Amino acid sequence: MKLRSWLCASPLKEKLVEKCETYSADVIHFDLEDAVPPGKKAIARAGLKAAFPPQHPLPVAVRINRLATLEGLRDVLFLTEFRLLPTIIILPKAQLARDVSLVSAIFPDSSIFAVIETLDSYFELRQLSVAPAGLAGIIFGAADFAVEMALDPLRAAQQLRPIKAEICLNARRLGLRAIDSPCFFPHQQALLQSEIVQARKQGFSGKIAIHPAQIGPINQGFTTNETCRARARRVMSMLDKVPGITTDAQAMLGPPHLRYARHILAQK
Repeated sequence: MKLRSWLCASPLKEKLVEKCETYSADVIHFDLEDAVPPGKKAIARAGLKAAFPPQHPLPVAVRINRLATLEGLRDVLFLTEFRLLPTIIILPKAQLARDVSLVSAIFPDSSIFAVIETLDSYFELRQLSVAPAGLAGIIFGAADFAVEMALDPLRAAQQLRPIKAEICLNARRLGLRAIDSPCFFPHQQALLQSEIVQARKQGFSGKIAIHPAQIGPINQGFTTNETCRARARRVMSMLDKVPGITTDAQAMLGPPHLRYARHILAQK
């Protein structure tokens, strides 16, 4: 399942599903938390009920409110009462072991993505020896994390790079996908492109989008291009003929390069 671009919007806004279809987003991402003012949570749930696309070919993700709050519990009860079964449930400010286990038990057919946006969740992620059952991935919440570190969330990219790298490292260790936070400047394409390149180098496999114009660059940036695939095929061909260690015109090649080539060619 491709999970490169997640177009995120409040259910208070119209036509999210249509925008995802038109701009080829990979994930329809409804946000009941940060995108909804405190006094409009019930209205947003009603909007989600009206907009929720049953049996849609695209994955449908719903970001609920923090589970340890009344609104978070209301979100869970709302989804169960109306039998809305998201492909993905996103847990913000999660206590990983507790929250993932609880939501996974209630929604066994949904994949759980936990948002790492607090210092507590960051350190809990580092201490996990195995991923909680049902946890499929993690999303970096840059804005809230920056504020916890007393940083300006619009100017913290440089300071957060080591944190993001370690989040990806731990995601890989636990067999989880890692999704990057959005670019908060929707009309600055050069900045978006820079963030995409950096995120992919760190090990993220996708990125949240807050504007349809961000979807195309995200999809392209998180897709392995034909040049990389051609090189992977060439490496496999060379090492199939000469098992062990060999060289091409540029470098020595061995078993690690063969494993990486297989990884590249396995990507859709």
